[in-house]
This record gives sequence, C-alpha cells and structure tokens, in this order.
Amino acid sequence: MTDFSPAGHDRALATALQELRAMHWTPARDLLDATGTDWHLRTFRIGVLAATAQESTVVENWLTEEPQSYNALALLAAVEVERAWQAARIQHPEAGQYYLRARSRCLAATQRTRIDPTPWVSALALSPLDVHRRYPENCVPHADQQLVPHGPWDLLNSVRMLDRWNRAAFHHGAAFVRAITSPEIDFISWAVSHRDLPVSSALHVLPLHAMLRQGAYQEANPAWRTEWTNDTPQIATDRAYRWFLSQSDPRRTCQVEDLSYLALALWASHRFAEAREVFEVMERFASLAPWLAAAGGDEHRAHQLLKSARSQSLKLGRRSPSARQSPQLKTSEGRTPEVQGGRHAQPSGPSWSRLPRFRSGGSSS
Repeated sequence: MTDFSPAGHDRALATALQELRAMHWTPARDLLDATGTDWHLRTFRIGVLAATAQESTVVENWLTEEPQSYNALALLAAVEVERAWQAARIQHPEAGQYYLRARSRCLAATQRTRIDPTPWVSALALSPLDVHRRYPENCVPHADQQLVPHGPWDLLNSVRMLDRWNRAAFHHGAAFVRAITSPEIDFISWAVSHRDLPVSSALHVLPLHAMLRQGAYQEANPAWRTEWTNDTPQIATDRAYRWFLSQSDPRRTCQVEDLSYLALALWASHRFAEAREVFEVMERFASLAPWLAAAGGDEHRAHQLLKSARSQSLKLGRRSPSARQSPQLKTSEGRTPEVQGGRHAQPSGPSWSRLPRFRSGGSSS
C-alpha cells in the first residue's frame, strides 16, 4: 500500500508528526535540535511540521514553556504562514490579519538568527499571497529585469546568502511569479542556468514541476505521453535524472515529492528502466502531487496513474538495458554538450545559459 506521508523516508520526522498531532512538542524540539545546520533537511522538516502544527496550538504551547527557544519561534513563523494560506484559500474575512501576523512572525524570527535560512524561506512562502505587491519586500527588482518581474527577490537573496541552492526558496519564488500571472519559465530558466549550480541540487527537478502545470503534459491531451518524448521535456528529464544519479543515498537526500515527479517524467516518456530505478528507491512512499497534476485534479484517476506507472515500470524496466548511467544530454540545438569531470559533471557551453521554453498547450500561471 502506498504511503503518501509528506515525511517519506524520514521516519524521525514521521514520529515527530504523530506526536505533534497528539499535542506533544518535545519530539519536534529534539528533531530540530538533531537536524543542526543541515539546511536542506531543516527547511524540509520545518515545512512538514508546520503543515501539521497549524491546526492546533501545540507550537504556541512549546513557546510558552520555552520562551527563549529559537526553534519554536522559527517553527511558529512557518505555522503562521500555513494559517495565512489556509485563510486565503477559504476566503476568511480576516485573511488580511492572518497575513500580517505571519509577516510579523517571520520578521521576528529573522531578527533572532544570522545563520538559519528558514525564517527567510517562510517569508518567501508568504509572498504569493501579496499579488498586488503592497509590501516593500515583494516588489524588489530582479537581477534579470527584462524577464523576471519585481518580486520578493531580496528575501530570496537573503536565503541564498545562507543556503545558496535552497530548494524550497526557489519553489516559493516560482509560486510568486505564477501568483502574479507572469510566465514562471523565465524565473525557472534563470534559476537553473547558473553555471555553479551543482548537479546534486534538487533545483534540477523544478522544471518538471512547472511542466506538469501545462496542459500539453497532462492526460487530458491525448498525445501527452508523446509530448514527454520531445526535446524540451527530455532535456529537463535528463537533468533531473542526473541529479538522482548524483545522490549517494537518495532515500536520505531526496524528497519523495521530487522523486515522484522524476518517476512520472521517466515513465511518461517510456524510459521504464530508469523509472523502475526511481520507483525502487521510493519503495512504498510517493507524493500524489505529480499524478494529480497529470490527471487534471481527478484524485481517483491520479491513484490509477500512479499504480499503473509503478506496475509498468517495475515490469518492463527489467527487460530494458541498465539505466544506471549518465544520460546523453542534448542542448536546445540538438547537440550533445561537452561534459568534463566525470559522469556527474555539469554540461557546459552557452547553449545551457537558458532552459528552452516549454511548449504551450496549457496555462503557466
């Protein structure tokens, strides 16, 4: 049976979530203490904890008991952002007050640290709710002003000074661009075009998230799986697969959501051996998000797609050649770029300065 817990393979996080639901905050405190300065892991854990804790006062209770706890303050900032989003979703009459409270909590948390990026990540997560850019932090010019609109880019820069390739920060940046109905592909192209972006960065999966928001790559398009075999999605899929190959322990370092997006992209383009490898790493865990996107929001169909993709990949992948090798990446002109420094090295050359545009066929907003 598939386990859709957002904790995925992180069993320590799963235990802390269970305890939070029972109003016990000590395991969450101990978990964050143990996480230390692993910013990738800390950002992920705080985000998952906040999504559960926002339904109760468990973090407020923790802060009352330990008023000097920075971890409690940082988690409460993320909790308030979750509440602001929930208020906006249900059009709560006091949604504006929820926003202001979350904004205040994020500011308070940033003033208590010089090394932790998570309060800045929380502030970024809040920014898509300010679509009219009323607050100064959400109307800052971007470094690439011709392509990317004004937005919360000082917040993003604050994260990057502490954790340069923070996955969540770039996802929130893309969410802001979508919220103001600007093409997110320009922001994503800028994000993944940095020459020093390591092959091990989860940002290589970000284009797959964006592609599944486009109708051409969803099941409603009768030729959707053919679309996935075209050059642009294959370039994006190859880069994401190289990210997967670069991980020495993908169960520990890869979020199950990103693995799920990669599995869908590989399966949809009939790369069953590679998809099988990703499904085997995922084990019983999965994120429903990419399958729900592919199914146009139909949850029943999303479950069917996931089941079919896993079964087909595990079956047909055994008959395919070994997938555990670096794919031959091609540029938008169809040339294979030079690769230096081993099988996990970054492709180089001017053709990679910008990811090719996604094919139209659905809204990018």
